[in-house]
Amino acid sequence: MKARLTCRAWILPVPFFVLACAPTEGDAKQDPWTEGEPTLLHPRAKTAALYAESTIVDFDVGFTEDAWLAFVAAWKPLKNKSTWFHCSFQFLGVRFLDAACRHKATSAKPASEKKPPLIVRFDKWDDTGRFFGVRKINLEANPDYPAPVRDRLGMWIMRRAGLMAPRVNHARVTLNGQPLGLYQNIEIIDHEFLEQRFDPPIGNLYEQDRNGWNLRTNGSTGNTKPVSDLETLLTAWKAAPSAALEEQLEATVDVGQVLRETAAEMVLPVCDNFSNGGYNFYLYQMADSRLVLLPWDLDEAISDRAPPDADPWTFLGNLANSNRFPAIGFHLRAMLFANPSWRAEYESDMLAVRDGAYGAAKDRLAQVCDQIRSHVADDPAAYGTIAEFDGDCGRIAERIAERSAYLRDALGR
Repeated sequence: MKARLTCRAWILPVPFFVLACAPTEGDAKQDPWTEGEPTLLHPRAKTAALYAESTIVDFDVGFTEDAWLAFVAAWKPLKNKSTWFHCSFQFLGVRFLDAACRHKATSAKPASEKKPPLIVRFDKWDDTGRFFGVRKINLEANPDYPAPVRDRLGMWIMRRAGLMAPRVNHARVTLNGQPLGLYQNIEIIDHEFLEQRFDPPIGNLYEQDRNGWNLRTNGSTGNTKPVSDLETLLTAWKAAPSAALEEQLEATVDVGQVLRETAAEMVLPVCDNFSNGGYNFYLYQMADSRLVLLPWDLDEAISDRAPPDADPWTFLGNLANSNRFPAIGFHLRAMLFANPSWRAEYESDMLAVRDGAYGAAKDRLAQVCDQIRSHVADDPAAYGTIAEFDGDCGRIAERIAERSAYLRDALGR
């Protein structure tokens, strides 16, 4: 396999960064598909084209033959995602010559993956590396569902609900010019994400996993005290609830924002996110020192793992059948729901999301499924036939209607 070259020869034998052609900048035009979403704080000129929803974007990933064979060996069957491989990446005629690629752990069964879910990184070999204003591209391919739309629909609902959620569109991806498949292109939550949504974007970004807290920005400071203090507060509340601890919580997190995020997750519903006690979320410390919640990884939303009759106050999703230690959302949810005022605010938020963003979700789903249908049919690595794709889109629509009806009964209005 020979790499397709653009502008000049790419993978260089010496370890320094080269960008073949620099992207031009300018004012970003409003994508008609984003009307009704919150306006970002800063212009999106650098990143708008990457995440335009009114079109299917085209990416090409380039590998030398040896690098691709090594990539495949790490992808299957070992799922070794710690190794990065030199690659190139092209979009709109601009090729980044010295990128880094690895597969991302989407499925526990790599043998079932017809196409590798990909992370493309532009700052691996040089810290200053950026491409169209981002340092990473996140290409999702979930073998569990014929319709690759859940992340895109879920994040759209989050944004329409007024939350700072990643942008998602669809991308046709080629490998050295040959079709690799259709992917969901999901915006990474990192410093570049923050600088378009917060002013100033200098706070700490935290991610929790079963091993503890990871600092995703300002890593050199090692400062995990804000989230450790929150854990301490929740432990104290569990032992002896008090009004003083509730006041402390209001100074520690943006309670209204967390309630709205939790409500949006439960309306969907989700099965392995913040509201379930899962690890798929980020916490960001704003300039006023309070923490806000950022949604992540909605690939299981509106699925069999998140049924339409999921109780909006108690549903644990995957955690119910797991021995894993629950993430902080499990304990924070308990504290919030124990306060009658906060619980009432949560219920009001559910109503607003159900009748607003979620109420428009079936139309948006139909729009997205119609947009990508012919590309799914042409995808050499599609996870199902076109009839199965249509059926999955139909099931999602049915689930939305069933969830809305269930919530009307559960909330009594």
